[in-house]
Amino acid sequence: MAGAHPLRIKKIDHVAICVADTDQALNKYKEVLGLEPDVREVVASQKTEATLLPIGETSLELISPKGND
Repeated sequence: MAGAHPLRIKKIDHVAICVADTDQALNKYKEVLGLEPDVREVVASQKTEATLLPIGETSLELISPKGND
């Protein structure tokens, strides 16, 4: 097939977005899109905080640094 792509994406689980301040970003996403966080956790091994915002069948994941020197 001409122009056919061997990779077929069926679903995107989440899209990660790096933010400097999780609370500030959460306020903006709530104000603009009406999104509320589902899961919020510190990932100590990666020195980050991750927050999932469900949107349709996927999620936006806000990631911010925690304790990086």
